[in-house]
Amino acid sequence: MDKINVPIKKSDITLVLQTNGLANYFEVSEAFCEMISNGSIKEHSEEGYLITTQGKIIVEELEKIIPRAVRDKALTAVISYLERIRSEKENKVIIRKNDVGFTITCIISDNSFEMLKLTLYAPNRDIANSIKDNFYEDPSEIYSKILSLLTE
Repeated sequence: MDKINVPIKKSDITLVLQTNGLANYFEVSEAFCEMISNGSIKEHSEEGYLITTQGKIIVEELEKIIPRAVRDKALTAVISYLERIRSEKENKVIIRKNDVGFTITCIISDNSFEMLKLTLYAPNRDIANSIKDNFYEDPSEIYSKILSLLTE
């Protein structure tokens, strides 16, 4: 939490740590309760929790104990997850069932302006979800590639 410096929800931390095999639900819940009670983290409105000065001191001590590979894996996972959340806030994917499969509409926005609106067909839900996931991975790359192809 001290490296990302943005509020993060308990559910997001739990999901990231579990998905990456760094901790199970009960370990995360116990650690979270302990960090709240000892003042290492504090609630920051509905956006989530932030690390406190006390928490930063504890992190400095833990950095000496926890292997760098584990710390790097956790940091990379959290950053990747936060980028995905940001991407989902800024852009939009709409999946609708139709008579022959699914219609996927991918929208890249810049504030209130739609820069790109692309509608695709997928024969099943798995492919539709794959398109959605790949779109959210890097919408700016998709936009620049489409623009490049169309302006050559």
